[in-house]
Amino acid sequence: MADIQTSADLYNHLLTALRTGEFVPGQRLPTERDYALKFGLTRSAVKGVLNGLQDNGLIFRKPGHGTFVSNRLAIALENLDSGFDKAKGNFKDHVEARLLFEPSIISSVAKIIQREDKQKLKRQLNLVEQAKEWYQFKSSIYQFFRLFYQIYGNQFLLQSFDQIIQARENVEFGGNKSRLSDFVRNAMITSLRSICTPVVNQQPDAAETASREFLTRLLITLEP
Repeated sequence: MADIQTSADLYNHLLTALRTGEFVPGQRLPTERDYALKFGLTRSAVKGVLNGLQDNGLIFRKPGHGTFVSNRLAIALENLDSGFDKAKGNFKDHVEARLLFEPSIISSVAKIIQREDKQKLKRQLNLVEQAKEWYQFKSSIYQFFRLFYQIYGNQFLLQSFDQIIQARENVEFGGNKSRLSDFVRNAMITSLRSICTPVVNQQPDAAETASREFLTRLLITLEP
């Protein structure tokens, strides 16, 4: 059992469990009473810990039903770990603009992609997976999507996306810290693979749907 003697110890213990995927979205957590008995803390101390996790969007509490892991855990962890400021660089505007044309670009790429470009996408996906710190992780994600614009071959759209990348780089991709949660990494890799796989298999409809769903989910997380 973890060496937990204070509420801060419990907070860090639960935060680590969320970061590593020990707890998953929608999962019900033990009760305040359970944690208090297990770790020898007062219920008020446990309540403060859970309130802190809830304030950061990591969990939510339903009166009469219990405490659950947020369905937006990945973005909540990313925001927490990066010092994220969603007002920086008009991030929402960027996502809305991408949603207008990116799914159709990716669909077109699925129709025309050649073997060499398939390998480039796979290599870039590996770079995302191997990123050691948060800034490198975010940068490699943008370079993954940039490949679609490059393969598509429209210079105006490629230059427009480069402007988005530059704007995000100027504000350190909306954050300023270096921590990278395992859960955030794994959730992103799953999302990118859901786009990459139909492109590589030359399934344009599935590729467009995956792209649209990815950007729509991202946009929803930016809503108040």
